[in-house]
Amino acid sequence: MAASGPFTFVDVMVSIPTGLPGHGEATFVQWSAGTLVVNQSHELSFDLAGATHLGQKRLGCLLCASGVLQVDQGRTLDVKTEGSGSGPQLYRIEFRSSKDAQVMADIADSAQSKEYDAWHHAEGARSDREATLEEDVRRTLKARVPLVHRGMQLYGADPGGDAGSEVLLGEGVIALLDPPARSSERVGNYEILFYGEENGALEPVARFAIGPRMVLKELPREKAEFDDDEAPAVSFKLAIKDGPVHTVTFDDADQAAEFERDFLVRQRVMSLALASASRQAATHGRFDNLKKPFVWFWRRASVVLLTPSLMLALAAMHGSTRGPAAQICARTCAFLA
Repeated sequence: MAASGPFTFVDVMVSIPTGLPGHGEATFVQWSAGTLVVNQSHELSFDLAGATHLGQKRLGCLLCASGVLQVDQGRTLDVKTEGSGSGPQLYRIEFRSSKDAQVMADIADSAQSKEYDAWHHAEGARSDREATLEEDVRRTLKARVPLVHRGMQLYGADPGGDAGSEVLLGEGVIALLDPPARSSERVGNYEILFYGEENGALEPVARFAIGPRMVLKELPREKAEFDDDEAPAVSFKLAIKDGPVHTVTFDDADQAAEFERDFLVRQRVMSLALASASRQAATHGRFDNLKKPFVWFWRRASVVLLTPSLMLALAAMHGSTRGPAAQICARTCAFLA
């Protein structure tokens, strides 16, 4: 294990990659010779030989280093760094001796160990916060008996950003709600609620009704930059037709699988309810169409059958069975007979 530093390496040659990263094996072109310095915080700076007027060039914070096989007898390392506000950078560094290269490799191991310890501590603290949030959500929604899944991150459109930009909206737990057990509705509403650590269980970050028009699709897993644990285990696209699109990620694949199963079960229930309602509406429509001729016939028959009775009643009101009304009624009855 290397000491805390700082470390100075003289007579090193730094090369930079050509082309775009991730497109086949990287090739390098020599940049400059000079002096490399690694401080206590594992930040790299480079003094270009013969260019003192340029000052030190910052190469970023050391992430990892790996040996390059069959190159200069173990004197060359591929070094990955990360600067503030930028992604990882890759450099190929040839040292003056294999001993210097080994010291640099030990520094990289120390940096990775320190990074892992910090990550592990942060993950433990986050797990404790999520457990507390999950308990608070269950207590707040206990009347609805929610299904809660932790280790979730919700991404969506940035309200103040450019079109298509996506930002983290909340990190915490997801709750799936069924209709109340004593609801008068036959099916009711199934809901999905996202709770973040900032707002806690008092107010969800986002809330949607689960319906047939909602789409949940698993996305291909993105490759992590240098550690697979950095990338989410599973990511989903959650979209509503003609509505907003969100990305839901999970740190744990089992939690993601349980959430997907619970979501799809409730979506199928809503789809079946909608299909049943559509069939009932279609059946009622066909019945109404069949009923129309019978209604028309009954109305006409009622008029025909009631007309003689009305005319006889009118004749009776006039107190005569031989008047014009009585004669018309008699003729109509004889015709219908």
